[in-house]
Amino acid sequence: MSAKKRILIFTSSFPSPRNPVSGIFVEDLARSLVAHFEVVVLAPALPGVARCECRDGMKLLRFRQGFGGIVIAGTPGGILPALKRNRLLLLWLPFFLALEFLALMRTVRREKIDLIHAHWLLPQGLLAAIYKTFFNRRMRLLVTCHGSDLLKVGGGVAGRLKRFALRRTDGLTVVSELLRKRAMEAGFRGECRILPMGVDTAVFSPECREPDIRKRYGIEGRMILFVGSLIELKGVRSLVQAMPILLKRIPDATLLLVGGGELEPELRRMAAELGVADRVILAGPVLHEDLPAYFAQSDLFVLPSFSEGWPLVVMEALSSGAIVAVSDLPVFMNHPERDHIFRLFRAGDPADIAAVLGEALADPLGASRRKERREYAVSELDLKMVGMRYADEMNRILEA
Repeated sequence: MSAKKRILIFTSSFPSPRNPVSGIFVEDLARSLVAHFEVVVLAPALPGVARCECRDGMKLLRFRQGFGGIVIAGTPGGILPALKRNRLLLLWLPFFLALEFLALMRTVRREKIDLIHAHWLLPQGLLAAIYKTFFNRRMRLLVTCHGSDLLKVGGGVAGRLKRFALRRTDGLTVVSELLRKRAMEAGFRGECRILPMGVDTAVFSPECREPDIRKRYGIEGRMILFVGSLIELKGVRSLVQAMPILLKRIPDATLLLVGGGELEPELRRMAAELGVADRVILAGPVLHEDLPAYFAQSDLFVLPSFSEGWPLVVMEALSSGAIVAVSDLPVFMNHPERDHIFRLFRAGDPADIAAVLGEALADPLGASRRKERREYAVSELDLKMVGMRYADEMNRILEA
């Protein structure tokens, strides 16, 4: 029996004790690939976090981001929000990229890697493409784009760098049809496969009833759930602003915001000023392993974002059978199962958000449609199945 090929998961986001939900979908995919390959992960180091460890059958290595506690990657929201929060980090960015590149070269050599799987086109895909082009032409490269790397980084120098990386990868996967189109527009000329990240459908299930989330937060009526970072991009302001309007139609509705972020103090003040403080609960960050009960016991999951790739939280909500209401973003508008699994509202429009949520909560057939959403998740998004699809793509690249 031949030895397993060795693959490197190269990423700027991976769960750690400092940020347990950052890049958790990358970790889930990496775990699913352990059955097919020897898996090594290269991710950013964070203060107080081990630089080398073995986890769930894979080897996890972390590269130094800088000195004196400098952190660019691995924070909530990713690299771009970190740079926006602290413009001084832009001065360190070239040194960060150099450290990441040197770590990539060292890891490939020491771990005898056969294939690099780079998550996000910028910077990991670009750095891997530079390494492959100038230092190791025999290296095989697969790049996965998640959204921001194609949707939020524009033309000019960034556009040329994206084109350089796209034309030197041996394979490209994206999580939605929209991203496939953007990749082709950006210069990719090969076969691009649409492969969403996976979700553990055995864990995220409608049957998860413990602990009792409603009792924990004192929710007696209908429960609307948001899970994500409380940042501008997620549109949570408009969601809170929608609550006074919604309560006129659904007076027993309560919004539960799960997650932390820079907008948390503002959202508390806003809820108080709007007179809905008792109907908007900020739960703070919750461990990922505790989330299944939140999804399963909610009446409706809402994601009012201004930009998304194909978010893990939507997959988890679908797997849990929840009603899912989302912004009218192209990734959702163009989804082939849109009419069966989503309810859409105008992004940033509190009145439309309230109207759509009200209709969803008042729909007498809403509960009966849980089975339809659950079946879609099991057939299309199950983690083991997604892992097999990625393994097939990697083997295709390795054998080419």
